[in-house]
Amino acid sequence: MFYVTTETEIKELKQALIRVQQDANAYKKESEVLAERVTELEARLINHGEILREIPTMKRQIAYLKGIINKQKPRTTEKAEIII
Repeated sequence: MFYVTTETEIKELKQALIRVQQDANAYKKESEVLAERVTELEARLINHGEILREIPTMKRQIAYLKGIINKQKPRTTEKAEIII
């Protein structure tokens, strides 16, 4: 059994093939953009991880600075000087 294709069918198939190629190109571009975005987000996560690892050190530094500040506060027993 032979199947005879008409020019109209061939034209429709060519148009369908063109649409499929266009869709494939669009998906490829979207995939590339998404891959770039994922790379950017991975870099940001690494950076945030580094910052999170520094938090204990920062807390110790803050506690140390608070201790210095508390030591420098004037005592309540000291009289304030009035300068005119």
